[in-house]
Amino acid sequence: TQIDSADELLNKIPDESIWHYYSQYNLGTAYLRSGNHDDGITLLDEIDTEKATNTEHEIIKDKSNIALAFSELARNNPQQANEYFSRVRIDSLQTSNGLLGLGWSWYKQAHYTQALSAWLTLSNQAIPSLAKQESLITIPYAYENSGQPNIALQAYDTAIASYNTELSEIKNIILDINSGKF
Repeated sequence: TQIDSADELLNKIPDESIWHYYSQYNLGTAYLRSGNHDDGITLLDEIDTEKATNTEHEIIKDKSNIALAFSELARNNPQQANEYFSRVRIDSLQTSNGLLGLGWSWYKQAHYTQALSAWLTLSNQAIPSLAKQESLITIPYAYENSGQPNIALQAYDTAIASYNTELSEIKNIILDINSGKF
């Protein structure tokens, strides 16, 4: 199979090479997607145990932990997912995904306050992302399910306003492109 070929190739790449970590990450996530969780977890966990020697390696470590965490969420293991999410650096490119997933793992454990904390932190980030947009709708969902319908309604209004602002910005960009201003 392609996974077996990739596994053979990984063994030929020197361990200290950044390409080894890229290959290990790709193979680990391929194992997870194929249902071979044990091998996927082993490979991705190995990436995290190595001391990062550069920024690229730190990014791969964060991506590995995100992959492990979401895999555990999909397997309905939110406590294990929490452990992997907690390994993601707070100043990482993966912080948004980490906060979104951490909120879901807390939510699956019926810890709505912790879920809200993660999602509210994410929703207040200055950098727009898909994870931030999703958090805007998960916040009222959590309020509603924790018995706070009035706060949920306000949060839904906030989400709608934010989505409308984003939509308006997209429409303006389209107009600028079509008019040649871009």
